Amino acid sequence: ADPGRTILGVDQHAWLAEQLRASVRHDVDWRLLGQQLMFGQLLGDDGLLLNLDQWDGYPHSRAQILDQLEAERISNMVVLTGDIHTAWAVDIARDPMGEGYDPDTGRGSLAVELVTSSVTSPGPKGEPEALREREATIVGTRPHMKYVNLREHGYLLLDIDAERALGEYWFVDRLLERGGTERLGAAYLSESGANHLIEQTG
Repeated sequence: ADPGRTILGVDQHAWLAEQLRASVRHDVDWRLLGQQLMFGQLLGDDGLLLNLDQWDGYPHSRAQILDQLEAERISNMVVLTGDIHTAWAVDIARDPMGEGYDPDTGRGSLAVELVTSSVTSPGPKGEPEALREREATIVGTRPHMKYVNLREHGYLLLDIDAERALGEYWFVDRLLERGGTERLGAAYLSESGANHLIEQTG
């Protein structure tokens, strides 16, 4: 919680802040923040943070970005993340477990995050059924976590137009040999101005 801990550094944060302001001046529809560490809060069953090497270890840095989004009314930011080898879809709220965030309407969410799985790098160890149960527990007890897949490998396809940003999670059935098939595992949409993910079916 030390304000001196910074994940971006002073110069890089100042650059990002100005890019966000410039995006408003230029009246762009969407802002994409491509980076490599999970931005949303990853909480354990006991409510404690699980990984302090990602943005959770630098809450002041994250708060600075959220402060700017809120104070300058900057909307439609999609954080694009990798590195964790698993797939996640997350509403970004200051306190996702508190009263200021409504997971049904998205009230209190300031951005969204789409985390891509790895193509081949391993995720957490465990039997598929146990991992499925873990996924269900995470989504069921952490309202900002809209989707989690700890088992499968593939990629994220992002489709954007003026009205919405749509993230599709595609998974492959082979890792060690050529060929095979891929399938759409899930899709989550954020409508313009909503800063909130909604599952797409069909």
